[in-house]
Amino acid sequence: MSRFAVYHWIKVKAIKPSADVEALKVADERARADTWSPFIRHFFWSMGCLALVVALLFFMAYNWQAMGPMFKFALLQGSLVMVVFLYWLWSFVLAPRYQVNQQSIELGQTIAQIVIALLVGGLLALFGQVYQTGADPWQLFALWSLLISLMVVSSGQAVMWILWSVLINVSLALYVDTRPMWIMLLGEVEQAMWLFLGVNVILWLILLLLDGERIRLSKRFKRFRVAQPWAWQLQAMALLICLTYMGMVAVIEWQNYGVSFGLTSVLGLAGIYAYYRHIHLDLALLALWSMSVIALIITLVMKITGGWDSGFALFLLSMMIIAMTTWAVKWLKSLQAHNAQTAVTDN
Repeated sequence: MSRFAVYHWIKVKAIKPSADVEALKVADERARADTWSPFIRHFFWSMGCLALVVALLFFMAYNWQAMGPMFKFALLQGSLVMVVFLYWLWSFVLAPRYQVNQQSIELGQTIAQIVIALLVGGLLALFGQVYQTGADPWQLFALWSLLISLMVVSSGQAVMWILWSVLINVSLALYVDTRPMWIMLLGEVEQAMWLFLGVNVILWLILLLLDGERIRLSKRFKRFRVAQPWAWQLQAMALLICLTYMGMVAVIEWQNYGVSFGLTSVLGLAGIYAYYRHIHLDLALLALWSMSVIALIITLVMKITGGWDSGFALFLLSMMIIAMTTWAVKWLKSLQAHNAQTAVTDN
């Protein structure tokens, strides 16, 4: 049942007020009583396992001077081997034998994969600290993301994809901060935004391909499907940040970046609007898109009026922000109402 249809029926009084909560539960907009127990159990399992990993890392940090290098490596490597063994034991021995439900199996596998990814990062940091392999921290994050890449792609879990995306973007940011020669040959350091834009576009496209709802996957790739929608929503937000930054740089430095950055930002924002408005409606991402457009318009007005030098400019910008925010809210509400009406008609 479409949640838009349920909200529309509640609005037009087609559902009795006493049955509003039950209708929302049917549409998965409210938590049912039988879902709280699994949620609390899964939450504490996740937090407990992550707390053990953090406790291990803090234990090593606190006793750094008292432990030798071999003991540190043995502690981390032993923990990593133990988690891999527990992952195999849970997936191929305990779960089939005791007929554990699929949700619990995926929870255990996801927790184990996150712990393995964190331990790999801790092991790389320990290796670099003990042997002083280099002064560039971007190498740590780049190698970390490379070593867990196969596990991320095969996991089909949104949290692993987001962790991978964060590691890749952090490694890129640290790499650009070292001022590599090839970027310096292109000109200013802002040219590195092409690298961020390209990487985040690739990650966004891969997540859309692995979404599984709009694109039919072959049997070979179904196991890689990322069913959680918030994975590509967060990745799309990273893409919006890149496009918004490029647009703001184009407005501020129009003579240097007006054509390249400005045209890319306009085309990129237009493409995101077209996709999430006409192909796959997503009000959350359209709200973020509206914020990006508002930020660009405010930057343009500040450039024209000379910034915050006068009280009139400040008053004008305040009124513009209020007006554009109000328009964006009304526009999103109209989209929601239209989609609800369409859902009612289809049902």
